[in-house]
Amino acid sequence: MPIKDLITELRKYSSRIIEIHVQDFGELIDWVDHYKLNRHIAAHGAFFQTAETGVLRVLYTHKRKVNGENIYIEEETTISRELILSLIQDADRILRTMVGITLQIERSVLNIKDHSST
Repeated sequence: MPIKDLITELRKYSSRIIEIHVQDFGELIDWVDHYKLNRHIAAHGAFFQTAETGVLRVLYTHKRKVNGENIYIEEETTISRELILSLIQDADRILRTMVGITLQIERSVLNIKDHSST
C-alpha cells in the first residue's frame, strides 16, 4: 500500500482506534506515571554487589522540592530477588499490553476479523 493511502486509512480509523484502546493505554500510562521513580532508579542508579554477602544494592539520587528549593536526596536500598521477579512481571505485562494494542490496531486498520475462537 502506498504511504499516501496508508495515511488516509490511518486518519479514517484513528477515532475508532482511540476508542478501542484508550482504556488499556490509559491504564499503562497511569502505571508508568505511578512508578516513575522505579524507572529513574533503574536508569540512573549505581548497582553493586557487596563482596561479603553477595547482596545486590542500588545507590541513587532523587530530588524533592522543599520550600520551593530543589533538595537532592541520596538513598541506598537492597534489591531483593522478589523485587527483581516483580519487575520482570511488570515488564512482561507492559510488553504484552503493547503487543495487544498493536495487534488490535492492526486488526482495526485492516478490518481483520478475529477467528481464533471459531
